[in-house]
Amino acid sequence: MSPRRPDGPAFRAVGGDVVSRAGRVLAGSGLRLLADLGLQAMRWDKAGDAAAARCCALMAADLAAALATADDWRRAAAGCTASAFFSSVKLRDLARRANSTCKG
Repeated sequence: MSPRRPDGPAFRAVGGDVVSRAGRVLAGSGLRLLADLGLQAMRWDKAGDAAAARCCALMAADLAAALATADDWRRAAAGCTASAFFSSVKLRDLARRANSTCKG
């Protein structure tokens, strides 16, 4: 596989939705996709393709950050506070650091 990762996040939050790099609203379960990306990263790593594993892992980090941000937005819109456990700020920072150190 060894994909070349485009610049920018693979997923981002727009309001309470998660949108892909292509501009499509994520349909279905974002958590299911997150789990699948994690499994793909582990499979590529086990197969010895570090670039593919890194690409899947970074997409998973982008998706986790977008899911958390969208969740925070929906909570705020409903008058609730953000969950401390699922902090979008922490996840965005993690994804940003991973993207800056794992280019390849």
